[in-house]
Amino acid sequence: MVITKKRGQVWVETVTYTLIALIMIGLILSFAKPKIEEMRDQLIIEQSIKMVKEIDQTIFEVGDSATGNKRELKVMLKKGLININGENNTITFVMESRSVYSEPGQEY
Repeated sequence: MVITKKRGQVWVETVTYTLIALIMIGLILSFAKPKIEEMRDQLIIEQSIKMVKEIDQTIFEVGDSATGNKRELKVMLKKGLININGENNTITFVMESRSVYSEPGQEY
């Protein structure tokens, strides 16, 4: 009878320690995941700013060249949307993120 109680106790302890470990992993992930997403979004924003500047520079180069000049520009977007408005001479990058780069309504 004594052996059966000790076996049960070992299993209860094992399950308890496993649950505690899973809870700890869950807590760590709940704090780390938003930070990782914020850092990833910040990196995407910085890369997109460089890309928008390259697009702008290419447009100015083509505009200064002879009529009918063409340039190939490769654009890779992982997240977000680029809007090129020729009538207002604007290039806009829009992305939903937890990371705040600019205030709404402000131009940068």
